[in-house]
Amino acid sequence: MPKKVGELKQTVEITNGFPGTYKWTGGTSYYLNGKQGTGEIHFSVNGGNNEEFKSFHVTRDVSGSNVGIWFNADKMSVPPNTNNLLSHKKPEWDQFWPAQQQNVDSAGKEFWKKVQE
Repeated sequence: MPKKVGELKQTVEITNGFPGTYKWTGGTSYYLNGKQGTGEIHFSVNGGNNEEFKSFHVTRDVSGSNVGIWFNADKMSVPPNTNNLLSHKKPEWDQFWPAQQQNVDSAGKEFWKKVQE
């Protein structure tokens, strides 16, 4: 059974897809080594501290424009939400997504499991 958002681990070691140590930095997000704004992917959980952890998104920072790739539990929603992607950033996204879709899926599945351990 999923935990409450407020009960999730604050540090998660990911070995698949986008390996590294992701640290909760307050709010809803886990960043690589706890550093925001590095252009790396990060994980953002959905819901308040007392709500059941049901969904999250892996966010790819495309030069200052975020693309949320949603997961409901460990199931990735395809296609990703590109509504906030600036039009001149679309070529960068179009290169990233086909090359990294499997990495996003495997990292997301691992995040779902490990953040609740």
